[in-house]
Amino acid sequence: MSANYLGPYSIIDPTNGTTTCAAALNSINYRFPVSSSPIGLGNWCNVSHFTSVDLYGQYTFTRHLTVHGAVQVLPEVTSTGPGGPVLTPRPTPVGPYAYQLFPYVNFSETHVNGVDVDFAVHVDLSEPGRLSGSLYYTHLIHYLFGFAPNLVDLAGTHGPSIVSGDTGNPKNRATASLGWDRGGANITLSANYVGSYSIVDPTNGTTTCAAALNSINYRFPVGSSPIGLGNWCNVSHFTSVDLYGQYTFTRHLTVHGAVLNLFGESPPLDLQTYGAPNFAAYNPAMHQAGAVGRFFNIGCTYTF
Repeated sequence: MSANYLGPYSIIDPTNGTTTCAAALNSINYRFPVSSSPIGLGNWCNVSHFTSVDLYGQYTFTRHLTVHGAVQVLPEVTSTGPGGPVLTPRPTPVGPYAYQLFPYVNFSETHVNGVDVDFAVHVDLSEPGRLSGSLYYTHLIHYLFGFAPNLVDLAGTHGPSIVSGDTGNPKNRATASLGWDRGGANITLSANYVGSYSIVDPTNGTTTCAAALNSINYRFPVGSSPIGLGNWCNVSHFTSVDLYGQYTFTRHLTVHGAVLNLFGESPPLDLQTYGAPNFAAYNPAMHQAGAVGRFFNIGCTYTF
């Protein structure tokens, strides 16, 4: 399910001289007679806010196997005698197939559903400029995977480890941004959030923390049982904040800069994944910004 909100805004456009509602109504297409002036405009001068809510679900059947029927005993011509061909009963198949049907069966299934919330708002402050904000949040309710009827729920776990470098499936993720612009200046602050998740993976039988710690690479001596696991059994949540800025000096020259991972957050410990270089204990699919650290970028664009 997703909820989408767009705030109200005026229909005027000072860039082309339509600074009044009446002028804006006829600025693109003449919706009224040319010489007329609409009366009682009501809320035509502003586009109202908009909100929508959606619910999603996905069902996928993958990994098809071919299946053939039981072996049959059929006559085969083994020789030719005075009385004609000699037929000998033999089990199929015999010789290369000329034609054979091989029906498919579904080997594994994936069922996914969750809730998405999408919110956006724009505020015109007149002389101080304009503010824009957005929030996108997604919550994973179920991630059912396996072979029917014995499906396992992987929402909030590290499974399935066979998919895309063992990235995991946190239940909660979100992004938010707040921007300000005035004239040629624009500044945007954005935040990216990845929720915590367990390191277990029911798809390969690692249903306990101790088993999951050594399921991919032996990070501890073989046969040992780690003591005092602390929070190693769960990958902690991670938030990175980025700052972007831009200033347009002329029609041709624009200067821009950014600070990624503004507060220098480190990636949370992940002892189950195998996706990082040299099997480092962090998840690059979710927390790469933390591994890179605070990163500065500045440049300019000149258009001829």
